[in-house]
Amino acid sequence: MVQRMGLRWAVLGALIATAACSSSTPKAGNSVPTAAATTTTTDPYAIPATIDVAYVQRVMDAIDPLLGKAAQALVREKSVTGEWAKYARAALDDKGLASAKYGAQLELGVNLRDVKPTPGQPRTTVQAIVASGPSCVAARAFRDSSELTTLPHSSGDSNIELRLVQEAWDPENLNPTPWVVSNVSDITAKNVQLCDV
Repeated sequence: MVQRMGLRWAVLGALIATAACSSSTPKAGNSVPTAAATTTTTDPYAIPATIDVAYVQRVMDAIDPLLGKAAQALVREKSVTGEWAKYARAALDDKGLASAKYGAQLELGVNLRDVKPTPGQPRTTVQAIVASGPSCVAARAFRDSSELTTLPHSSGDSNIELRLVQEAWDPENLNPTPWVVSNVSDITAKNVQLCDV
């Protein structure tokens, strides 16, 4: 039963873009200094010279509602096509989308029993930048998914890996940022290489 609940949590986590890989250790040389100061640019999502917590927080504040809309579409349409696919694709890269789709299909197979009947959205509070590269940013954050799931322990500290979006993924420009979620892993996960290109 414990293994089954672990699998159920992992599956629902994938549904809400929490595809777990393996260590939370940033690759050597990829640490980026974190700055508490607010990033200032004309376009709030333009990639700054130094990516800081405030910038990644703005990005996640734009992506989290898309993941919420995907969950709402899943409940409404009971399908991983249509609106679910549109919102999930705008928020997730190929790896994140594949994991979320698998999780959503499993959830549909059990009649969405662990998804709230009227889901809200995940809420991310970015705490620190842990790794960065030319096309990737990894941040430590507190993720609260209690508006989406009925499962216990739906909130906790995570590492979030963002990758640059490809234009074809979001033809309707639903995501105002140049980033998508690639991976969300528990900070205690072993052997996860963040921003490993």
